[in-house]
Amino acid sequence: MTSLWHDIRYGLRVLRKSSGFTAVAVLTMALGIGANTAIFTVVYGVLLRPLPFPEPDRILMLAESYKQLMDEKSVTATELNRLSRYSEPFEYMAGYTQVGYNLAFGNAAEHLRGMPVNAHYFRVLGIRPMLGRDFVDEEDRGDGQRVAIVSYAVWMRHLGGDPGRLGQTVLLNGEPFTVIGVLPQDFNPIGSAGATDPGAADVWTPLALVAKTAGSGENIDVLARLKPGVTRAQLEARMQIVTEDFRREFPNDVGAELQLSFLPYQRMIGLGERPYLFVLLGAIGFVLLIACANVANLLPTLFRPARARDGGAHRHRRIARSDLPATADRKPFDCLCWRSAGLIRCLFRIRFPADNCTHRFATRRKYSSGWHRSRVYISRLPPDRRRFRVVASPEDGLG
Repeated sequence: MTSLWHDIRYGLRVLRKSSGFTAVAVLTMALGIGANTAIFTVVYGVLLRPLPFPEPDRILMLAESYKQLMDEKSVTATELNRLSRYSEPFEYMAGYTQVGYNLAFGNAAEHLRGMPVNAHYFRVLGIRPMLGRDFVDEEDRGDGQRVAIVSYAVWMRHLGGDPGRLGQTVLLNGEPFTVIGVLPQDFNPIGSAGATDPGAADVWTPLALVAKTAGSGENIDVLARLKPGVTRAQLEARMQIVTEDFRREFPNDVGAELQLSFLPYQRMIGLGERPYLFVLLGAIGFVLLIACANVANLLPTLFRPARARDGGAHRHRRIARSDLPATADRKPFDCLCWRSAGLIRCLFRIRFPADNCTHRFATRRKYSSGWHRSRVYISRLPPDRRRFRVVASPEDGLG
């Protein structure tokens, strides 16, 4: 530890004396590390960060695969009702889409991002309203009922953060909606991947209100929460039946080579951008590698003056000797040393002398002036001066 501290102090002194080199090195490394940090933050936020829901590995999203291609699968209201017949492997299944609402208050209006969902949407995510209640099945049947759950920001901004204003009527697109709940402040729905800001929504309404009109009724995405104990093989077998049924009932939407499946929601988020983000992360990693190489190429210029002053003596740095602990019981050290010597003898076929005073073996070390032979002496000293030394042989020309 003392040697490490001395090395650190020596390095800091050298950098302090070479301010130009230090500035260039720090700037180069800062650019490389900063760029990598920025890109990794994006990749982590989009692809790697765990979903902020209870048991996120059980949340699945409906997907379609064609040969090697894969994408999320949007369905119509009719197809969603058909799919709900095969919901045995799931604890809950929910559809959702995105629309825009104009909230009128006084003489002003504000555009809100809305997310029509069916009654089980928040149960799939494992989220409960902070205030009020969730949707019930009766509100999502037929043409639906005009009720709404708002975000914490809308509740604070337009309802004053007053719990007593739950049940108040607000105008969305000129239609009266009753506010029945407020979601937690940190709730992030992570909507469809095609949204400009997929993590943003301001108000949630029953899906039945727009199921037959939103995007001509063909842009409803599906989430489901898998039941505990259901295996992947069981789910795939069930989805094979669903695919065959959809091919018969909806041949225009499910072709002969199209396969329906439920995949982890974490994997489906940013599916189209995933390859590009990883390529970008790899490319920016090479930028950091180049920065490190540039700094390494500058190191000879830092130590060239020292090399001239020392007359090249730094090339023949001696290896410091270290004393063994002066304890009464040194048998573990003796055993380690002699077993190491035996291993060297077996691996390199080196014959040691029979006496116990000095053992020598030869190795080769390459310097710029050619091959030089060095010898390492392993001495076994009396108990009161027992230590190990690693020195250079005089005839090697290293001293």
